[in-house]
Amino acid sequence: MKLRSKKDSKVSIKYKVFGYFAIFIACTIAFLWFFQILFLNEFYKMTKINEIKQSAITIEKSINLENADDILKELAYKRDLCIEIVNIDSGIKVSVEADHNCIIHKLTYVTLLHYLEEAKANGGSYTEIISSSNDNGLLMFPFMRKSPESLVYAKVATINEQTVLMVLNTSISPVDATVNTIKIQLMVLSVLLVILAFILAMIMYKRISKPIMEINDSAKELAKGNYDITFNGGGYLEISELSNTLNYASHELNKVETLRQELIANISHDLRTPLTMISGYAEVMRDLPNENNSENAQIIIDEAARLTSLVNDVLDLSKLQSGTQELQIEEYDITSSISRILERFKKFTSKDGYVIEYNYDEHIYIEADELRISQVVYNLINNALTYTGDDKTIIVNQKVINDYVRIEVCDHGVGIPEEMLASIWERYYKAKNQHRRAINGSGLGLSIVKSTLEAHNEILPDVSRYGVESKINEGSVFYFEYRISKS
Repeated sequence: MKLRSKKDSKVSIKYKVFGYFAIFIACTIAFLWFFQILFLNEFYKMTKINEIKQSAITIEKSINLENADDILKELAYKRDLCIEIVNIDSGIKVSVEADHNCIIHKLTYVTLLHYLEEAKANGGSYTEIISSSNDNGLLMFPFMRKSPESLVYAKVATINEQTVLMVLNTSISPVDATVNTIKIQLMVLSVLLVILAFILAMIMYKRISKPIMEINDSAKELAKGNYDITFNGGGYLEISELSNTLNYASHELNKVETLRQELIANISHDLRTPLTMISGYAEVMRDLPNENNSENAQIIIDEAARLTSLVNDVLDLSKLQSGTQELQIEEYDITSSISRILERFKKFTSKDGYVIEYNYDEHIYIEADELRISQVVYNLINNALTYTGDDKTIIVNQKVINDYVRIEVCDHGVGIPEEMLASIWERYYKAKNQHRRAINGSGLGLSIVKSTLEAHNEILPDVSRYGVESKINEGSVFYFEYRISKS
């Protein structure tokens, strides 16, 4: 039985988009119904109360103006108010009405005194909502199920050093009909929102989830080893960036795979040659007694040494790139170290006509792993010996540039094309895709140089740099720079 993985049990982004839109629409409709239906009447009353309070403040500020009557009339008709200002001491009234049925014009003096006392007791103002079915006898409409309520607002004010009572009145119309209208509108709106949500979800699915699903399908092909796959993403910046990143990864994997195949072919060639020679000379020495001599034995020893060098270089490169190689940092004389390396090379190369020159002005000390830096120098020289020109001359220069010592290894070979200089240090890279057997080594030297110097930079930041300068048919200059010890 095939078990479903945790990944398989997750919900598709397509359904999540629909789900999120459904939740959003449901919440939107719920809020609309909640505020428009349940609290519409309370909001309406609150608005009318605030409006009538603001009107009282306006009246108090403008009562002493010359055009006070015009202001009161405009305010009354604009906001559907009935206004009455009563001087309690003299009994003088100022009345403005927008509705002949205003209840405040029917108030008795006793009722006005009641409003005055309530206003004083409540900090200077008093608000009362009077229902049409109120049994206080002011207005009675028993034959109507629901009629407008009356809002009365009383405020105590001081005008010309006299205490007056401002009484404002407006009607609060029933909102039942409005609520019913809004209910119908909300029903229609709810249906429209559901349809709109469905349309938007489909658009979002095509714009977001569909490209992601296509990228996912392409990624599965990439995982199968199809590095020529192209990722097509669009619609949004993030998806486009993801597509570009995966295309870059596909390109790099394709390049690494190509270089890996070249490495296997090159190493196979380097392994096959010494093994063939060892096997061939051993059989000759076994079958032909006259060939059992020291010269043939030395050839077998040399090829075995070459084979050992190749295996060791592959192991060193693997350790450096995996980070398992520990560096032993200590101060030492790099000038003397290079001199000893060149002496060893001269013993093996002088018989073949190779010349190695070493130019330096002073002895320089650095803090590094002497064995690994020596391997860097060794590999650069071996690379120069492999690709040098007909003069068979290698020049090693030591220069001091600011706080760094620069070691240059120069040859007069065929050179490297400019477009390949940036890639010559890459893993498995071979210029012009041509493999040439090293004079004394494995052919993996530049990869080891790069990995060794970068390993030092991880321990001592910016302690080393490396590079190459080359011209076609003139030769190449491989170099590295290392920070000079200040002790």
